[in-house]
Amino acid sequence: MGLALLLALACAPPEGEWWAITADGALVGRERRVAAGADELREREWSLLLGGRAVRDRSTSLVRRAPDGSLRSLIRDGALCWEGEAGVAWLLEDAGLGEAQVLDPQGCEVVPALISADGTWRQGAASGRMERDVAGVVSAVSIGLLRAARVPARPDWPAEAPDLQRLFSVPTRQVSGARGAWTVRFAVRGLAVPAGPDQVVRDGLVVVTAPLRAELPQGEALARVDAAVARLAVLPDRAGVRSRSAEEVLAGGGDCEDRARALVDALAGLDTEVRCGLVYLADPPGLYPHAWAAVRLGERWVPVDPTLGQVPADAARLELGCGWGSLAELGGAQLEIEEAR
Repeated sequence: MGLALLLALACAPPEGEWWAITADGALVGRERRVAAGADELREREWSLLLGGRAVRDRSTSLVRRAPDGSLRSLIRDGALCWEGEAGVAWLLEDAGLGEAQVLDPQGCEVVPALISADGTWRQGAASGRMERDVAGVVSAVSIGLLRAARVPARPDWPAEAPDLQRLFSVPTRQVSGARGAWTVRFAVRGLAVPAGPDQVVRDGLVVVTAPLRAELPQGEALARVDAAVARLAVLPDRAGVRSRSAEEVLAGGGDCEDRARALVDALAGLDTEVRCGLVYLADPPGLYPHAWAAVRLGERWVPVDPTLGQVPADAARLELGCGWGSLAELGGAQLEIEEAR
């Protein structure tokens, strides 16, 4: 699952073109696009959930256009990298049908995307749709729950903020002891959950287990993991930085995926991987899209959560794979924690 925007230009800037960002019909963000020579400056402000908290994120991006008018890169803070999943669709706006080269939202690599005649597109596990006006110009783009559409004027925030938990999480009942539990049993209906050594799937139940701290092999590797997680856990939440190194995240903070990838970077020389899915948070109670990491210590892969500061990470999470999509794809799925201990 990363989602996560308006910075004022000095000296009475031109109004530019406005886009409204919605989730399930509710306004959650707005974007202004202003021509900057051959490039286009895009200023964004939107609301999203980070660690169960509503956060208003602001950022500025510069779209660099090639001589043929196509979008070749999106520059943010000097890094040739898009800062969030929604950027995939925006990068495809000027692309023709067939295969296009766009930036991978999960990293900073250029990978192919396939665009169909009906406006649908797919890049790896990410997918969405583009809508065009009568002149053939893209007027709306979407990915998962998010939709950005060109509007005639600056969108005003509603008097009552949208219920972000309803939009961006799966609400559940409050479960005492779930946070920090080493065995959690989920009841799952309507969602394919992959099985693994620590995630047993059987007859609509998923049992997730996590190792106890005392079970981890002591030594230099564990000390490195502890030190890296301690540094990353105290950083400020920042939506969708998608930095390419641990140093960049340590300098400015990031979201859960930024921290997971920074941890993998910091633990070079050890077997590591990023894992994605849903994690239980108690306030308000729900299952939230989340990313963490795993590191091989001895003969076992150990889940580690640099956002929550857990070594090892607890079992109050469902691993769905980093290509599982978005909450929009859950449809009528029903998820509930039956037991945690």
